[in-house]
Amino acid sequence: MNDKLKTLITRSTSGIIFGMAMILAMTLSPMFTFGIFGISMAVVVYEVSTVVAAGKRVKPYTISTIISAIIIYATFGSTIYNFMDVSAWITFAIAAGVLILGFVTAKQKNVADFVASVAITGYVALPFILALKLSMVGGDFSGKWLLPIVILIWSYDTFAYLSGITMGKHKLFPSISPKKTIEGAIGGMILTMAFSLIFWHLYPEKTILFWQVLAIIVIFAATFGDLFESWVKRKSGVKDSGTIMPGHGGLWDRFDSFLIVIPAVYILF
Repeated sequence: MNDKLKTLITRSTSGIIFGMAMILAMTLSPMFTFGIFGISMAVVVYEVSTVVAAGKRVKPYTISTIISAIIIYATFGSTIYNFMDVSAWITFAIAAGVLILGFVTAKQKNVADFVASVAITGYVALPFILALKLSMVGGDFSGKWLLPIVILIWSYDTFAYLSGITMGKHKLFPSISPKKTIEGAIGGMILTMAFSLIFWHLYPEKTILFWQVLAIIVIFAATFGDLFESWVKRKSGVKDSGTIMPGHGGLWDRFDSFLIVIPAVYILF
């Protein structure tokens, strides 16, 4: 068995397990969704902070950033799911206090480190919060709208990867991500548009134009999210964001598109 086939099998196996966990997280219950997304968010914050710090240009306050992201996610998520109601101002004040504490207790007090910590908190926490809101479109908990969005993201990522390794010859952005190809992007685009037509038949209350626009936003936002992560890792000299998912790397490697797509498509709902 050659290395490419081994990598594909490993990647597929961990991807299927991850996909099943996410499908359950988006459809089982509000508490399950809240918990799984919250854990995923905390891991991604840790990975992003670690990768950025590896570049040695700035050093985010990893612990403070994770805590502030959890505070913001937990309070807004609890309000969305009616677990409890907490003032947004109090939430931001506490989260800001945690980050300021990180600044005050840091050995080297660098404003850029503080800004990086704030940026990472928003970059990761906001999409997960908006994902919770998308699971409540219509007033009741349901994966009806969140699940198709995530499946469109997966379809683009998966078929862009498969098309790239089988037919890829022309590099998309070699200076940022040498492995991504134009052929891969086109393959992912075609399948994502096809999946959007399937969802149009499954959800006729939305027009074909809605689904096509949604698919186009997913394609461009997912590409940007993927390239952004690749750019950060390249600048930091890091290959993978982590090792939690065999064949993929870290959770950031799986949520890079999600973090950009969710805020981009939220305006449609």
